[in-house]
Amino acid sequence: KTEVVNVTFDAAEKNLALSFLQFVREKVSDVVNANPDQLADADMIARSIEHFFQIEDGDYAFEPMENLFKTFERNEGAKRSELPTGNANEEADVLKEKGNAAIQAQNYTEALE
Repeated sequence: KTEVVNVTFDAAEKNLALSFLQFVREKVSDVVNANPDQLADADMIARSIEHFFQIEDGDYAFEPMENLFKTFERNEGAKRSELPTGNANEEADVLKEKGNAAIQAQNYTEALE
């Protein structure tokens, strides 16, 4: 028989869930004349997250240093700026071809350069 184990969360995980709840609530409150079905869905999502992450009233004392969405946007922007350009991809292909040719010629020192 398999033992059933409850999922537990540390403070950081709960705070992440709270940050997401804050994002959902801010999004809903920013919309004038929001669709009632979407409002009901947002409420259901919030209650489900609170239940799953075992969030209690006292947990709402947490105030994130930065809005979760702003953190996401900043990090996504940083990743995009790090993506290689077309020139970098072409240069990488040239280097790969040189390395492969050096290995086929059994010139391993040159291949590593």
